[in-house]
Amino acid sequence: MLKRSSLIIVVLALTVVLISGAALAAYPDKPITLMIPYGAGGGTDVTARMFADPLEDVVGVPVTVINVTGGGGWNGWSKLAHEDPNGYFIGYTNVPNMFAGYLDPKIGRKENLESFTPIIAHVVDPCVWAVTPDSPFNSINDVVEYAKEHPNELSINAHGYGGDDFLGIKQLQSLTGIELRMINNNSTSESITQILGGHIDVLTANVSEVTSK
Repeated sequence: MLKRSSLIIVVLALTVVLISGAALAAYPDKPITLMIPYGAGGGTDVTARMFADPLEDVVGVPVTVINVTGGGGWNGWSKLAHEDPNGYFIGYTNVPNMFAGYLDPKIGRKENLESFTPIIAHVVDPCVWAVTPDSPFNSINDVVEYAKEHPNELSINAHGYGGDDFLGIKQLQSLTGIELRMINNNSTSESITQILGGHIDVLTANVSEVTSK
């Protein structure tokens, strides 16, 4: 089953109208921080680090990649939203993961899409469900048929409520009537370790995360 997850590199809104031409010409004159709102080794982290080296060549200053984990990405996005909007702290947002963090009124989050200014669509990375070579499942139909006969027995990872993995699982459950046991992890690298160790039955991840292993 495929679902689409977009990564958009964003920077806080720059008040360009208030910056003089001389100041614009001097930017950047110090290192830039590139923030990843997930753990090291995941799809966002991998593509960001691939992007950082050529970005340094373009801007002429060091680009430091940092990981701010937790909250389904919102620990990092909250930090991004409250940084000084000077262009030296930029980061990634991921949809639909971001939507769940501010559309739920019970969370009471003040930040939303208006808190960020999109710059480029960097990556469109489809998501897949994967199993180990010795798994008894050879297709999504095998998973569905087994889950129908064994409700809530099959374990599958997710990465926070409302994220793309979570929504994909919920969609399949709604369409087929099956029940899967969701295990929420902090990062895809943690989920990959779990499936390789036999602790979960099915892995949800991006194509780049699976093919790079």
